Amino acid sequence: MDLAISKWVVETFGNSKLFALVSKFLTYIGETGAIVMLVVILLAFKKTRRLGIYMGCIVGFSYIVNAVIFKPLIARDRPFVEYENLGQMCKLADYPFPDGYSMASGHSTASMSIAMTVFLFNRKYGWTAFAYPLVVGFTRIALCVHYFTDVLAGFAWGAIAAVGVYFLLKFIEKKIFEKRKIKNENNRSS
Repeated sequence: MDLAISKWVVETFGNSKLFALVSKFLTYIGETGAIVMLVVILLAFKKTRRLGIYMGCIVGFSYIVNAVIFKPLIARDRPFVEYENLGQMCKLADYPFPDGYSMASGHSTASMSIAMTVFLFNRKYGWTAFAYPLVVGFTRIALCVHYFTDVLAGFAWGAIAAVGVYFLLKFIEKKIFEKRKIKNENNRSS
């Protein structure tokens, strides 16, 4: 399935400079620098500060654990997708030719943890944020930087980490609020 998807992408879009450049741009949206900028922007405004704090904690945790534990754990001894016209496509996008081994996609992990955080904050409209990891994941496959299963592994870890850290932060917030409430009540009574 991995090879079939990648083959279809390369055969369909492999000679398109526009597609190569769009894929490169969308891939960069999943880069650490772009994510840090997003968190900083959210932290700058009072209404979105809480979301920014949550997102920073969740993405940071998921990205670090993915890089330190998850990637080495599932690293498979098979090279990234290689086709003759893949090199041409990478050249069109001015993208370095991948020379590593198959592993969980960090871009997919980070983008999914962002989407899941937005969804947990707004259940009514937050589901639209899942378009972001789908686009980032597709471009990772399109540029043949990761296999389909690598992207799915990244999605799975990003979603699990987001839910876990979100509820942990909610629990910590609740405990802090309860302590402040008890302290305030003690100050009033004395």
